Parts: sequence; structure tokens; C-alpha cells
Amino acid sequence: MGIPILLISDCPSATSGLARVARDLCTLFVSMPEFRVASLGWSGIGSARLPWQTYHMQGAELGELSLPSVWDEFSQGEAGIVMTTWDATRVTWLARPEWCELEATREWLQARRHKQFQLWSYLPFDAVGPGGRFTTLVRETLLGIDRILVPSPWARDCVVATIGASEAEKRGVDWLPHAIGGVWRCH
Repeated sequence: MGIPILLISDCPSATSGLARVARDLCTLFVSMPEFRVASLGWSGIGSARLPWQTYHMQGAELGELSLPSVWDEFSQGEAGIVMTTWDATRVTWLARPEWCELEATREWLQARRHKQFQLWSYLPFDAVGPGGRFTTLVRETLLGIDRILVPSPWARDCVVATIGASEAEKRGVDWLPHAIGGVWRCH
């Protein structure tokens, strides 16, 4: 049936740039038989035309309310991957469970991270601070992510400058352009 991979981002049926990236990534994953795909999206309404399971966030959250029940329902107890396509500061609660403000979610994450799922992130960096590095908060978030992908060689170099070469190698830091397959397309 494939490894469960749940993508957290803007809802793939929405019209934002991150929704487009989420759609392209999920479309790519669906084409790979090793994955069973779902998305947990912010905004949007979903679509029966998408060839994967879609879930929606509750109100103004970033997944911290919905993830526990969505992951448990989708994964059916199998180990897999939770992947995000948001800026790093939106996923600090997930990358660093000890900093999650919701006690029930913090406990759920601490019990499941690395046992039930790895955390992968596709991070759309477009600016950096002095010295070609990201902020301390972004650095701490990056250090909590198991696999880091960014949209350009420049962003990869900034991640390496921020967390160091050995940490970057450990996390498989790599880049993947936004236009997966070479072109943007409507689905």
C-alpha cells in the first residue's frame, strides 16, 4: 500500500503559491508507488478531482489541532512521513515539540516523533539575515527537521551556513526547484 506521507501546507485546492507547490508535490508523490498520499491543508475546500486524500485544518491553526487525529486516521498505525511546505517559523511547534503550546499535542508529538513519523520540510526561503544565515528561531526549527528541502542552491547554502555542514549532511539538505517537472501547470 505504500508508506504514508502527509503533506501539511496551504490546501492544494486553494489559489496561493504554497497551494500550487503542495499540489505539485502531492501529484509527484501519487505517481510513486512507494507512497500513500494525503494532505492537511489550510484554507481551500478540497477537491474530488485530486487523486489523494485531503484533510482540512480547524480555523486559525497551523496543524497543531488537527495533526494528531489526522495522522492517526490516515497512517492507520504505520510509520511514515509528515512533510510541510511552509516557512520554517510556521512549523516550529512540529519540529520542536517541546515548544508546542498545546499540551495534548506536545505530548502526542513527543510520543510519536521518530517512532511513528519522520518530519520532512520543503522550506520556501527567499531572504536571509546578516552573514548569510537565518535567525536563531529558524536555526532551532531546522535542527528539529529530519529531511530539509529548499527551492534553490542559494537557499541550500544559507541552510548549510545556518546549521553547519555536518548537520546539513545528517538532514540530507538538498534543493528541488518549485517548478517540478520543469513547468507550472494547472490540475
